[in-house]
Amino acid sequence: MDSENWRPSLLYLAFLLAILHLTQNFLSHFFLGNETVRIKKNPNLPLRFSSDGTFKILQVADMHFGSGSLTRCRDVLPSEFEFCSDLNTTRSLHSTSAYVRDQILAGDHISSMDGLITRLICAPNWSKVTVKLKLLKLLQWQSLMKEEEEEVRTYEEDVVVGVDILNSHTFLRLGDNIFGSSAPDAAESLFRAFGPVMESGLPWAAVLGNHDQESTMNREELMSLISLMDYSVSQINPSDDDPTKGGLMTKIDGFGNYDLRVYGAPGSMLANSTVLNLFFLDSGDRAVYQGIRTYGWIKESQLHWLRRVSQEFQGQNEDSLHSTDGISTIKPPALAFFHIPIPEIPQLFNKEIVGQFQEAVACSRVNSGVLQTFVSMGDVKAVFIGHDHTNDFCGNLDGIWFCYGGGFGYHGYGKAGWPRRARIIQAELEKGKNSWMGVQRILTWKRLDDEKLSKIDDQILWQVS
Repeated sequence: MDSENWRPSLLYLAFLLAILHLTQNFLSHFFLGNETVRIKKNPNLPLRFSSDGTFKILQVADMHFGSGSLTRCRDVLPSEFEFCSDLNTTRSLHSTSAYVRDQILAGDHISSMDGLITRLICAPNWSKVTVKLKLLKLLQWQSLMKEEEEEVRTYEEDVVVGVDILNSHTFLRLGDNIFGSSAPDAAESLFRAFGPVMESGLPWAAVLGNHDQESTMNREELMSLISLMDYSVSQINPSDDDPTKGGLMTKIDGFGNYDLRVYGAPGSMLANSTVLNLFFLDSGDRAVYQGIRTYGWIKESQLHWLRRVSQEFQGQNEDSLHSTDGISTIKPPALAFFHIPIPEIPQLFNKEIVGQFQEAVACSRVNSGVLQTFVSMGDVKAVFIGHDHTNDFCGNLDGIWFCYGGGFGYHGYGKAGWPRRARIIQAELEKGKNSWMGVQRILTWKRLDDEKLSKIDDQILWQVS
């Protein structure tokens, strides 16, 4: 071929390659800045009891995180109000989590309206691609914020909302993690809220409350984002594969229905067996029932899934929890976590409780049979809820304890002079002759956000008889 003929072709090809290279660099910078695309950092699994035979859960409910220092506190003393913001929630979380150390999360993460009345704000119909791009941009933001904090560290980036701690280092969030109208960018607020947990490297989990979706993301998008965050063990929903039937499950209502299994202590004869199960359920937000607007409720599809998982869980562990050293244990217990209380909770007003019953229970008008389901399953020993911020009591219904966390976030409503608080749950293993065995008892208490992190209301929720 004549050199005069192929030279223009080479120049044209080089020009096209240069254009493609510049386009790639531009798009990479536009969506990801100068950061390399990162994949999720996975936690050390499985969850298990520690070598001292304990497993702790820190329940932080109703954090109602908004926009950091710009989001003012509610229901605090006049002397506290001037400099009070979301950063007080951050400080409190740092203090409490540092005291307990081992943690996993759950809760209404973002707040939107004050009090019990919520305003539904239509979220844009984001595609999954948009959510992933948003996640990548925020991962870049998180990295940049961390670099800036090396010079001047602020607590605004260290907020965690709606937390529950699972021992052997796990966090749980039970809903109302962010507050919609105070969180103009839901994803950014979530990253600010969960930032300290991700930095800790500990596994954490979350469920949604009734306020989380009132900003710029719907409930499916929120759980998708939460499940993709570093060290999160949260799930959008269970797999379509039904392990108990070998077929496909019908669609399950809500987002954030899943279970986590906690294994025995390392080196014990039950180190490879599940000794405690944790159920997470989406109790919804708002709904209309028979023409009346009410709070959400747990649907039959969720209860159907719950019964099947419980049956599978108990069946797999029935034989493995009998020791060879003469000590046998009962079937492994379970705990359940969701946000909105069930309709039977008001019955506890006239019963013996541990803690304070200070406000009317804001539950759904629909009784879907959650309590009856738990009773029939037989393994659920205690249920942990949020939603009503100034209730922090535990009460027993048909042999199952129902426990409020008490309001934790300073932007959520509360009671001036009544300290914000968090609940701690601790499961303890039975000590056999030569090894740790199954769960022997489950305890709980609360820590107040005061100068001493005061411990109050110790009680035993369940123990082997």
